[in-house]
Amino acid sequence: VEERITDLVQAHRSTIVFVNSRRLAERLCNRLNEIAYERATGEPLPEDHGPAQLMGGSGPAKGAPPVLARAHHGSVSKEQRAQVEEDLKAGRL
Repeated sequence: VEERITDLVQAHRSTIVFVNSRRLAERLCNRLNEIAYERATGEPLPEDHGPAQLMGGSGPAKGAPPVLARAHHGSVSKEQRAQVEEDLKAGRL
């Protein structure tokens, strides 16, 4: 399922995926980002760029792998939710 969702996300300008819980939203975003990185590089995600770094604050750090997906739910800070919304509208997610 995760591979197919990654295919669909990469085939479109912006995509919203709904899930049943906050935890599942975080886990799915992490996995989609891992799959996207592995496809882009042909290698597994380096240990120093694990799921926590992929989901981090205001955007990817210099040298960080590109982010395909970000979670948006009530436990995410107002600032991060606003950034996710802006990135989605701009076609970056």
